[in-house]
Amino acid sequence: MGAKDVLDDTWVYDVAKNRWFRLSTSSAPSARYRSAITYDPAARKVIMFGGRYSRPGYQQDYSDTWALDVDGQTWTELHPAGDPPDVSAGTAVLVPDRQSTSILLLAGIPPLPPIPPAIPKDELLTLWSAWSYEPKNDVWTSLGTETGSPTISQYYCAAYDSALEQTMVFGGLNLQNGSIGDMWVHEGRGWESPAFGGAGTPQPHIDAGMVFDLDTKRVILFGRSADGTSADVPAQTWAYTP
Repeated sequence: MGAKDVLDDTWVYDVAKNRWFRLSTSSAPSARYRSAITYDPAARKVIMFGGRYSRPGYQQDYSDTWALDVDGQTWTELHPAGDPPDVSAGTAVLVPDRQSTSILLLAGIPPLPPIPPAIPKDELLTLWSAWSYEPKNDVWTSLGTETGSPTISQYYCAAYDSALEQTMVFGGLNLQNGSIGDMWVHEGRGWESPAFGGAGTPQPHIDAGMVFDLDTKRVILFGRSADGTSADVPAQTWAYTP
């Protein structure tokens, strides 16, 4: 991704009017991509963490935290207490934690240099880690690592099921084994992998979009499969009912 492709604009989709419109925000975060982002229903704000900026020969991973007031069209950089999560772009997802007043960040592979060196098998991480962000107190807290978690990966897609209050993770890229086609569910107490497969199962996806549709109680996945390297390969839309 070149510098000309990295943007710093903010857009909102109006469901009722079925249209996108650009916000004229002030003090916006610097240009970046693959940030972890979610909506905080208690504060009625969008919370964003990290992201990456890159151009040929240069790459920077961010560990800053921002809040967007959609009504006021204002970005505000937060300065949380505690050490921020040690993650890089495309390796983490932010979700509301309905069992508390915090926002949960789930992370796979930690930061790597722009050109990763060969990593011995016994040095590859095998556990996901988690952090909690409390908007009211503006503080990050590490929750440690979790056993029984998905294959550690990056560039996966995730969605938060607000009906069942659980986070779903699908696909991704593992540094050792390549693309992944597993679905995992996190309910605040740990990970579980629902049993599914066969012809009605999407191929592994990387950098796809996934969202929960509250009206139909389904997870919608959109994107090209991980082996779809050609622009001629059509993107597919899948629906999963928990």
